This record gives sequence, structure tokens and C-alpha cells, in this order.
Amino acid sequence: MAPATWLNLPANSEWFGDAAYTDYEQENLYADCESITLRIQRKSNSQRPDPVWEAVYKKTVRQRIEQAFSQVTMWFPEKIHAVTEVGFLIKIVLLLLAYAYSVPNKLDQC
Repeated sequence: MAPATWLNLPANSEWFGDAAYTDYEQENLYADCESITLRIQRKSNSQRPDPVWEAVYKKTVRQRIEQAFSQVTMWFPEKIHAVTEVGFLIKIVLLLLAYAYSVPNKLDQC
């Protein structure tokens, strides 16, 4: 898991992750030293099971995050042909701008 200092997260932030990121020592370190709450979805046999309300909260937030990533990746072609790294980055940025431009238009249609 990447240190929160790499991400420049402010104090009292919440960081969501799936069960693959379960590391109790890391969770305690972030909570004690940096005031960052790691909201990790627990496996059924977890040593620290979540209350039902917290499990539902984590699940709904993670579903929204995964849905957003899914919608963004739908805009990406199967193959991005670029000769240079700069050319590749330009294409990625343009795809993200096209997606960002289309989102308000979809909301206006509702």
C-alpha cells in the first residue's frame, strides 16, 4: 500500500480499499500517526469484523468508486498507438477530457 504521504492526504481523510489491502499494522500506523482512516472492506473471516452498518457503508462507497473507474475506462480504446511517451500521455489526457466533457451532458439529459 502506498504511504499516505505520497498522496498528500490531509488529516482526518478516509482511504477506501478492498480486502486485498488488509494490513492491521498499517491501519493502526495511519490512524495514530497521520490521523487517516483506512476503510478496508473486510473478509468474512477477518480478525476485526465490521459492524453491519459500516460494512454496508464501505460497500456502497466502493461500488461508486468502481463504477466511476469503469465509466472512464469504457472511453479508452483497446489499443493506444503512440510512438513516444509524450504522445501516449497526450492521448490519455484527451480521452479523460472527452470523458469529463461528456459527464455534464449526460446529467443534463436526466
